Parts: sequence; C-alpha cells; structure tokens
Amino acid sequence: MASDDFLAKYAELLIGTCLGISKGTRLRIRCEAPHRGLARLIAIAAWKRGAREVMVQYADPLLDRAAIESMNDGWLDDISKFTRDEYSRFADEGWAYLRIQGEEDLEALEGLESSRLQRWDRTRSIEVLPFLHAMAAFTVPWCTAPAPTEAWARWVFTTSGWTMPDDPVAALWETFLPILRLDRPDPAAAWLADVMNLGARAELMTQHRFDSLHFYGPGTDLRVGLSPSSLWKNAIGTTHEGKRFTPNLPSEEIFSTPDARRTSGRVTVTRPVRVMGVMVENAWFRFEKGEVVESSATRNAEALACCLASETGMRRLGEVALVECDSPVAKSKLIFGNILLDENAACHIALGLGIEETFENVQAMDGPAREAAGFNEAIDHLDFMIGSDKIDVDGLESSNRITAVMRAGKFVLA
Repeated sequence: MASDDFLAKYAELLIGTCLGISKGTRLRIRCEAPHRGLARLIAIAAWKRGAREVMVQYADPLLDRAAIESMNDGWLDDISKFTRDEYSRFADEGWAYLRIQGEEDLEALEGLESSRLQRWDRTRSIEVLPFLHAMAAFTVPWCTAPAPTEAWARWVFTTSGWTMPDDPVAALWETFLPILRLDRPDPAAAWLADVMNLGARAELMTQHRFDSLHFYGPGTDLRVGLSPSSLWKNAIGTTHEGKRFTPNLPSEEIFSTPDARRTSGRVTVTRPVRVMGVMVENAWFRFEKGEVVESSATRNAEALACCLASETGMRRLGEVALVECDSPVAKSKLIFGNILLDENAACHIALGLGIEETFENVQAMDGPAREAAGFNEAIDHLDFMIGSDKIDVDGLESSNRITAVMRAGKFVLA
C-alpha cells in the first residue's frame, strides 16, 4: 500500500496543479469505498488551500446492480426533481469536481440484462447532464484521476499476462509513478512542461486546418471529417473566470471535436472498453455519413449495441484524439481496463457529446445551429482506442493534398 506521505503528495498534486483549489472553492469528490483514506487527504489539502466546502460521495456499483435487478420496471427511467436540482446546483454554484477512478469490483455489472442496464445507465446520464454540460463547456474546474484497488490491480496484472505481485496494489502504485510524474522531483513542474509541449503540437494541428484525418492499418481504414470550427487542444482547461485546471491525470493526448456528419469507413478498437459498466472486447465499427451503421465485439456485443441504439448522438463522433504509442502509459505494457489510463496509450475516438472547448464559437450557437455546424449532441461521451504502433494517420486538405501526421503510432508532423 502507498504511504500516507506519498498519498498526501498525490493529493496536493490533484488539488493544486490539477484543480487549482483556492479560497472559497466548493469541491465535490466522487470515488468508491476503497479510496476513503485518499479522499480524506484530498479534502484536508483542499481545506488548507481555503476551500469553503468539500463533499465526498461514494459510488457503489454493487448497489447499482441490486437496483437494476430488483427495481420495479416502471421506475428504471424515473428521474426525481431532487436529483435534477442537485446537479443543476452543482453547476450553478460552480463546484469543482474530482473523480477518483478505480473499481472495487470490476465485474459488478456483468451478466445483467442489457436492456435494463441500458435504461439505468441512460437515466443516470440524464440526471447528471446539467453538470456534464458545465464540465464540457469548462465552466467549472474538474479532474479525473486514478487510484488502485485490490480488485483492479489483480485484473490489470492478470489481463496483461503478468505474474501476480505479492502486493498488487503497491505494484500498481509503482507503475503509476512515471505515468503520474510522481517519480519526478517536482511533479507539478514536470506536468506543466509536458502538457505545454502537447499544447505546441495541438497548435500545429490547428494551424494546418485539415479537412479530415485518415487512420489506416490492420483492420482500420477510417476517415474522420473535421470542421472549419475544429480546434486542437491539450489537457489544460481554462474556466470562464480564467482559472486553469487539468481535466485528466494522466493526459498524453491532443484532441479535437470533428464534424459529426463526416466519418466514414471501418475501425478496429485496439483495447478493451467499459460500456455501461461492462467490459467490451475486440469491438469494431463501420461508419457511413457520420453514423455507426454496423458494429460488433467478441465480448458484451449486446451491451455495445444497446448503447449505440440509445440515441443518434451515440452513433456519431464527438471527439478525435492523437496519442503517441510510446507514452508512459503505453510503455507500462499494461492493459488497465480503465478509459482514463487506456485512452492515454493510443489514439482514440469518442462517440457522443462533443467538446465545446474544441469547436469554435459553439457556445454562442443554439441547437439547430450546432446541428448545422456538425457539432454532436448526446447525453454521454464514450471513448474507444483505435491507435497502435501499426496505425498511420494522414491529414487531408480540401485540395486532396495528403500530409503525414503519424507513422507507426509516432507524431511526425512538422
């Protein structure tokens, strides 16, 4: 297990560098029960920086399972005014948000009836939509960060084909050290330097104003259409009040919001992805005119199909991201089964809600204008890794000129 001194150092990185907590801030922390000690240290760090209020909420997937299995069918889609109002208040009052990821039981939702699981998942997504929109618009500072649990650590080492360590949790923390820059003398300075380098790369992509990106390699021949409004960003956000924050820790990506109407071709997903709480493996998609028209997977294909059928926006892209195949996450050679880590090991796309920060002037548009501009609206945002050291990426201009962007998973654009 990690020492209290180490966890306090991590807590300070999250509160200071990632969220910029200062006097008067309200902070909401969401985690699972095994993270109770870390959550307490994070709350202490926040109060020492002048936080006005800290609320810790514990997720319980096993309780969710019991609800999905036992609840009256008519209540699965019910959303109380209390819950709606709660998340609206979080947004209106500008609560900072920290999500600690690491499941107590990775199999908690496996084997459930897909239709009930989809209804439960969709309802929970609608409940939090006011705050999700605030996060997507960068009106509140937020961050998602990992912390190991016994079950997660064992899953990671088993799935990755490693010999099980004597202390799996300690071994996973050890793996996280370079990934989180906690092995550096000054983790905050290390993160700032690395993210700024990614910012320069994002600016270069924006300057090129590519009409589309072409991903190709084994099992993949995908064209992702971009908009004249598509901007490229690194993982540094700035609220409307000018407060800088880091949405994800770690983050090795540059990302943009594509034109949701212009994706075509076939793509193979290169890492497992958790969809509605269950693990989907070896998924693939075929797109026509921006929409997924065919898909499958070797595990939990029915859950994936239910997710895609939930609404049109979940069959269209809301994000495209470039990540080099030798990032610290990729170098670990581990499969994490957690999107926060896995999306920083490979290029990825996301079905669902677009990112307002990377679509120029979208915040001034109403619904019809957003649709006409190709900005995707949905109640969720779900990432799928599509990159590897066998995937190349080209940038295509409207004149059909082709420019190499990535070769064998490495950025080559200059």
